[in-house]
Amino acid sequence: FIMRCGVQMGLVLGFFQMGLYQITKDCSWCTWVSLPLSGLIIGNCTNWIAIKMIFSPVFPHYICGGRINVQGVFLKRQKEVAKELAALITNTTVNAERMIAYLVASPGYDKALEIFHKHTGEAMDEIAGYAKKVMPSIVGQEWETMKEDVVEYLMDELPKHSTVFTRYVDQAIDIETLMATRLAALPPDEFEGMLHPVFQEDEWLLILLGGVLGVIVGLFQAAVLGN
Repeated sequence: FIMRCGVQMGLVLGFFQMGLYQITKDCSWCTWVSLPLSGLIIGNCTNWIAIKMIFSPVFPHYICGGRINVQGVFLKRQKEVAKELAALITNTTVNAERMIAYLVASPGYDKALEIFHKHTGEAMDEIAGYAKKVMPSIVGQEWETMKEDVVEYLMDELPKHSTVFTRYVDQAIDIETLMATRLAALPPDEFEGMLHPVFQEDEWLLILLGGVLGVIVGLFQAAVLGN
C-alpha cells in the first residue's frame, strides 16, 4: 500500500516539481538545488501521508450516501488483518510447542507431572478395575509398580512423537481461530492501539528512506535535464 500510494502521490506532486523546474531552468545551479530539495520534500511527505492513511481515521466515515468508507486501510480490513496476525502469532509464539517448552522450564512442571501421574493411574484403574478383583495375586500386589512403569514408558515415548502430539493439541484448542475471532471483534480504536505501536518504531525509517530516494531521483533529474 505504501508503495502504491507513494507512486500515485509522487506522480501528482511531480507536476509541481515540473513547474518548479520551468521556473528555475534558466539558472544553471538552481536545478541542482531545487530538484533534489523538492525530491526530499516529496519523498518524505508521500511516505508520511501513506503511513497515516494506514491507521487514520480510526473510525469509519461514510460519504457519498454511505457508498464510500473513509477509514485507515488496516482498520477497514480488520477481519483480514486479524486472520493474518493470528496466523503469524500462532506460528511463531503462541502454539503447543512453545507452551510445552515454557511448561517444562517453569516451576510448575513438577505439579504438571503429578497431574499426569494421577490421571494416568486413574485411567489404568478404571480400565483394569475388574482384573484387579479376579486376579489379586497377579495384578493387585504389583499394580502400583505397573502404573509407575507405564508412566515412565509414556514419558520416554512422548518426546519421540512430539510433532504429532503438538499438531493434535494445536488442532484441538485451535488458538489461531479463537485469536482471529477475538481480534476481529475488537473496537477499531483498541485494534489500532494494539497494532500501531508495532509499526511506530520503524515509521521514521520509512519516511527517511522516502526522502533519500527523492534526493537521488532529484539529482538524476538534474543531471538529465542539465544535459
